[in-house]
Amino acid sequence: MIRGTMLFLAVLATTGAATGQTADTAQSWPRHVLITNDDGIDSRPMQALARAFAAFAEVTVVAPSSDRSGTGSSFSAFRTRFFSVAPVDTIPGVDAWELDGYPADCVLFALKGPLVRDPPDLVVVGPNGGANLGESWIASGTIGAARVAAYFGVPAIAISGVSERDPGSTQAVVDWTVKLARGPVARRLRAPQYLHVNIPMKPPDEIDGIRVVRPGEFIEMLAIRDTMHDSSTRNAWQLAVVLAWDASGIAGTDVNAYNESAVSIQAMRAGELDPALEAWLRENRELLPSWPGDDDTATTAPATDPDVEARTREVLAEVESYYAALSERDWSCFADHFWPGATLTTVWRPPDEPDRRVHVSTVPEFVERAPEGPGSRAVFQERMLGAEVRIQGDLAQVWARYAARFGDPGDITEWKGVDAFTLVRHDGRWRIAALAYVPEE
Repeated sequence: MIRGTMLFLAVLATTGAATGQTADTAQSWPRHVLITNDDGIDSRPMQALARAFAAFAEVTVVAPSSDRSGTGSSFSAFRTRFFSVAPVDTIPGVDAWELDGYPADCVLFALKGPLVRDPPDLVVVGPNGGANLGESWIASGTIGAARVAAYFGVPAIAISGVSERDPGSTQAVVDWTVKLARGPVARRLRAPQYLHVNIPMKPPDEIDGIRVVRPGEFIEMLAIRDTMHDSSTRNAWQLAVVLAWDASGIAGTDVNAYNESAVSIQAMRAGELDPALEAWLRENRELLPSWPGDDDTATTAPATDPDVEARTREVLAEVESYYAALSERDWSCFADHFWPGATLTTVWRPPDEPDRRVHVSTVPEFVERAPEGPGSRAVFQERMLGAEVRIQGDLAQVWARYAARFGDPGDITEWKGVDAFTLVRHDGRWRIAALAYVPEE
């Protein structure tokens, strides 16, 4: 498999001169949208949302056959190894399925089943009948579906806060969601990123702006004895959930925004890997307890830079920003990540050759062969899966595993590989002095 950048440049050579993004191109995205929810296939707000997207994009709907609220990211299919689905015709002009499972099952089925060779550009979940504030997001089937989509490679938007009893509010939520999905914010999303949106359930003219927030304290949970159901052989307990509205005054939280009639947006990310902690563990293996039978001699941790954790975060932020610029094909931003004179080295093996080739280019040479805008291919995404960081003074080495997707809908090439970055720190900023990469075979 040819590494993504080389394959990207090879295709450019066969498709003609690069062109910038046009207004028509911008309006054509997303080309394909997957819609689901946790309220069920019969949800009128979800059906209205599907019809709105169908006016300009291909739409696939896969939703639970009944209300599956409060299921988080749970999969019934992991237990049963089975999907029970049926096509429905409740949304004219839209390919729709009902699934006997959870919202996460709906996303898994769609992405690994009928859409596996033609993945959507975006997954939209909702609109949910009610808010998902504070800690309640972790149990929400709406958020769970968006999280699963982002984890499996498709950015997502979760919309919460709509009342089926108010057609005017439903239409306002649908219209705003479509604008969000077609705008620059959604276009910038790269899996495993997703957005969590809460809209106050009020008339549209009472909504007071939009805020970027973090989750507040909305619920308090406690397991308490249930004396009514207690028995001599088994203790019965119940989960008590109490709304913590006293935290609503904390500015910058979703609870505060909701109580002040503002739409709240949270920038979320699926995945549990912590690159900074991983790098620290690799640097401090001797702090882990030895296994019984191994040499249990006490060791002393080597002296380290007191700012190593902060610098590790800085390095990883620079690398993450590099991947974002590459995926967005923002070549000005891409070039700005490199130190003058930096080189890019590709080690790859053409499919019809037994040995690998080594290709070296400068950043200007690379950018000169790249398009000014999104280019002719609908999909070009590259994201970091994990990284090992070593820092010595103002020099840093990063070994990053990446995953990439490239091509047109229906003809997507996927691969993984390793990027080896050398970075230098100058005037308080890390920049890439050299980058070498090789695909996994």
